[in-house]
Order: sequence, then C-alpha cells, then structure tokens
Amino acid sequence: MQIAIYSNDFAITEGIREHINRKLRFALARVRSHIKSVSIRLGDINGPKGGRDKRCLLTVSISNTQELVIYDVQVDMYHAIDNALSRLSRVAVRKIDRLQKRKRQAMKMIRSREPQEDDMQLNHNDIEPYYYDRLQGEEGLLQHDSYGQALEEMDQVTDKKTQQ
Repeated sequence: MQIAIYSNDFAITEGIREHINRKLRFALARVRSHIKSVSIRLGDINGPKGGRDKRCLLTVSISNTQELVIYDVQVDMYHAIDNALSRLSRVAVRKIDRLQKRKRQAMKMIRSREPQEDDMQLNHNDIEPYYYDRLQGEEGLLQHDSYGQALEEMDQVTDKKTQQ
C-alpha cells in the first residue's frame, strides 16, 4: 500500500505525518491487502482567518473497483484527519465486503452450472427421450428406448410428409 501526503497551504509536521500513518494503518488493517494506494491532501481553506476551515481529502484506490473519495472539514486538522479516516474505514470495509460477496455468488453460480460426476454416470436404460414432431402444424409425442430409433422414425415421418 502506497501512502502519499500532500499539503498546499502549510508544511506537514512530523507529528501530523506520524498521526496520519498510525491512524491510517489502524483504519485499514482489515482491508489492507485490497488497497493499492492512499492519497491524503491537507489544506487550510481560509488561511489565517481561522474558523472551520481545515480540510482533509482522502483518495483510496482499491483493486478491481473505483476509487473512494472521502472529504472532511473541521476546526482542527487532527479532527479532520480522524473523522475522514474513520469514515474511510467504514466505507472501505463495506465496499470490499460487497465485492467479495458478489465474487462468492458468481463462483457459486458457476459451480452450480458445472456437471457433477454423478450426472456423467447415467445408465442408458434409465433415459426415455421424448421428441415433439411439429411438422406442418401437427404435434405428436414420440417415446422410445434409444435415441437412434427415435431419430430414424422422425426421418421417416418427415419423408412421408414431404412426399405428400
């Protein structure tokens, strides 16, 4: 997992960098293997005027899906980072759980469509095929012990109808 921290308006102190790394590793511990990269952009919206203007923007790349973008603005930079990372943790876990659930459902469907070994060991005498004859509007049901015999009789029926 690659971590990039950017700031436009002020220098990032070692304390902020350590706080981000510690909180980020804790927030994404459960889903770390699915995360490609994390980009953190910090900013002071109003500059020296003060007020609720500390911004934390997180962009997370998750394998096989779209990027997650989390945004938070607070009075204090540490609170903005904490709130954004807390929300990121919930959103990332939910997104990855959904992806894994879809993957399990797809695999379950694929397995249910694959022929089983028991299906391949059917006895020829256990099968009685039925054929519908829909030539020239007539419907008939042919029942036979073997496929070959039924096909021969269907060919005979079609030959008779074409000769008439």
